[in-house]
Amino acid sequence: MTEYSTVDDVLAVVLAALAELGIEAAAVTPAARLRADLELDSTELVQLSLELTRHVGVAVRLSAKDDLTVAQVCRLALEAAAASPPAAVAGVPAESR
Repeated sequence: MTEYSTVDDVLAVVLAALAELGIEAAAVTPAARLRADLELDSTELVQLSLELTRHVGVAVRLSAKDDLTVAQVCRLALEAAAASPPAAVAGVPAESR
């Protein structure tokens, strides 16, 4: 698994996941809200969360009621990655990292 240590690293994962959901890159700014601006539904929020888990190795719970910005999602993922020792990342086998 690639090391994700900057906001830009995580942002690349978020951009790729949103592109797979049909969101144009031009619409994705750090201040864009997942629900209000990008119009993600609850299923798409789960898909984005799963992509973060798959690529960054941390679980980030995205709730429709929170309506986080893209920048907030990236910061949450980085904070979770920093707080999780490599052997303790839930759901990701150590040999996959």
